[in-house]
Amino acid sequence: MGMFFSNLLTVSEQVFILFLLMLIGFVCGKTKLFNDDCVKIIADFCLKFATPSVIIKSFIRSFDKDMASGLLIAILMAVFCHLVAIAVSSLVFRDKQKPNTVLFRNTAIFSNAGFMGIPLQAALLGNDGTFYGTAYVITLTLFLWTYSYSTMSMGQVKMNLKKILINPGVIGVIIGVPLFVFSVQLPQVVTTTINHVANLNTPLPMIVVGYYISNIDFKTMFKNAKQYLAMGLKLVGIPLICLGLLRIMGFSGIKLVTTIIAVSAPGAVAITMFAAKFDGDTKASAKMVAVSTLFSIVTMPLIVALAQTIA
Repeated sequence: MGMFFSNLLTVSEQVFILFLLMLIGFVCGKTKLFNDDCVKIIADFCLKFATPSVIIKSFIRSFDKDMASGLLIAILMAVFCHLVAIAVSSLVFRDKQKPNTVLFRNTAIFSNAGFMGIPLQAALLGNDGTFYGTAYVITLTLFLWTYSYSTMSMGQVKMNLKKILINPGVIGVIIGVPLFVFSVQLPQVVTTTINHVANLNTPLPMIVVGYYISNIDFKTMFKNAKQYLAMGLKLVGIPLICLGLLRIMGFSGIKLVTTIIAVSAPGAVAITMFAAKFDGDTKASAKMVAVSTLFSIVTMPLIVALAQTIA
């Protein structure tokens, strides 16, 4: 029990730092220093430059067979967690006649592993954490542009292979893997630049999230109890189920903790983008993403501390 509280304190300190960064974004939103267009540009910059830089940075290291095999194991763990999330959410949200059933399912399944997961993985586990964290980013991208893209369109479109291949996260992996496999030593001026851009991946995304939280009308937050259920599954139910099953299957150590950090992250912003593209309920989706991010300040330390304790 003492180890759990020690881990909880460590994780809470890191999440509190993220909270303070979100608070800056919240203030910028309330004071109108930022507007929607400004924040979209910042988010786009993070997606296209900061996140890939973090991934590339984690691969700049000498090749190691154990790390390579560990990365493959982490990918298998991430695939397993997505399949579990799909199964659980499909059992809970079964009424296909309800217009938001697919939205609730996807909200429960997909996490903001890039914006919320990678900063926490880096803070708690260092470069190895972000290295294994790329496994979840790869898998998340695959499932987003296949399962989610298809289901959110309500059958209008099929899987989008092109979107998978040109996704910034995957591009970062495509650049990073050869650097790792062939132990490429980049010029210091290049690595320093990559490090500077990668360091932006923690503050900027958190400020963006804080801005969106500032736009929530908490008085009329949710009218549908299933929205709370979807968030509960995303933040607590599915992470605990995945943690228990992975531990029973014998997975442990840094790869387990890294995976659970990603699984326990709040709802993915991509679901809101898909809802907008296919004329879904964007307001409900945006609120679930923002509010789940707010609630994750409490849930993520508990889940991750538990994972660290039993890993």
